[in-house]
Amino acid sequence: MPTFQDIQNYLIERAKSIFGQDIYLENDSQDMQYIATVSKCIYDAFLCCQLAYNSQSPQTAIGAGLDSLVKLNGIQRNAATYSKVEVTCVGEPGTKIAAGVVQDTQLYRWDLPENQTLPSSGVLTCIATCEVSGNITVAPGEIQSILTPQYGWYTVSNSGAATPGVPTETDTELRARQNLSVALPSQTPLNATEAAILAVDGVTRSRVYENYTNTTDPNGIPSHSIAPVVEGGEDTDIAQAIATEKTVGCGTYGTTQITLPSQFSVGGSTNFSRPNDVIINVEITIVQLTSNYTDALQEQIVESIKNYLDTLEIGASVESSSLYYPALSAMDNQKKPSFRISSITVDGGSGAAETVSLAWNAVAKSGTVTVTGGLS
Repeated sequence: MPTFQDIQNYLIERAKSIFGQDIYLENDSQDMQYIATVSKCIYDAFLCCQLAYNSQSPQTAIGAGLDSLVKLNGIQRNAATYSKVEVTCVGEPGTKIAAGVVQDTQLYRWDLPENQTLPSSGVLTCIATCEVSGNITVAPGEIQSILTPQYGWYTVSNSGAATPGVPTETDTELRARQNLSVALPSQTPLNATEAAILAVDGVTRSRVYENYTNTTDPNGIPSHSIAPVVEGGEDTDIAQAIATEKTVGCGTYGTTQITLPSQFSVGGSTNFSRPNDVIINVEITIVQLTSNYTDALQEQIVESIKNYLDTLEIGASVESSSLYYPALSAMDNQKKPSFRISSITVDGGSGAAETVSLAWNAVAKSGTVTVTGGLS
């Protein structure tokens, strides 16, 4: 496809062939301004053609074009969801809260269910939904403001953290799911099972372990069985996807057991497991090289590492060497580095993970900065 400069040069040569080689076509001339305008229109038309051509493949399509293509694979873009949190309202018994709205310390608004009534105890517990979609977090005690005051409603608070929502699925994430979805009609039942699970609405990650031997393997999976581990999605939908795609005579293993209707003819229950989050402690020692190393850059390093850890597949190991790239990618210009990494250590604990904030131990903008804390 010709570039803008190619088109402009072509029109300049055509103009000279018509009006003569001595025509004045510098940038301050009216003729050159007109040629540049026409060149831009032609170039935009080429870009439209390129966009339409690229929309024929899921590897290059974007936006609405990609949405249309993935429907051929039986999937669709995951819509954004909203964070939810349990709040406690205190007031006079019998007080009606028609459309209550509360606010947290970050100024996010949270909507209460409509037409709530304070019980005889004067304490009402309900689920509030954030008005902004995506990963909006709130810590215990951060919701204290009532934005829709009503007579008899005194206070509001939250004793627990919010269950965060998720943003709209990006083109990159949707392409990754599309690549897996083409395995649905595959000749390998294991690949088809994995693809069917990932196609379930709400599933964000999954991994299917297989034991094809005649004995129980070290993971505790019985012989000739599969052990799916699935994050997100409804239990019944996941069980149906497993039962539909797994091969005849293959057992299922896991801590979640779902008994399906007889039409699936699976016999007994279909089993799978939910992943257990593991707390990962990352300690980074950073040496500042220039004055461009700021607190904002330091926070971006942490966010880059957290985002990398959140994208790992279920059961993946965390290697300290793998964290150098996400940490260094926080720099705007790696040819002129503003810091260097002296060391990265990773300590993987076990147990249920909460969202853990990094605790900073920093010598501000000079010397060595040591970052310690937990990543979930």
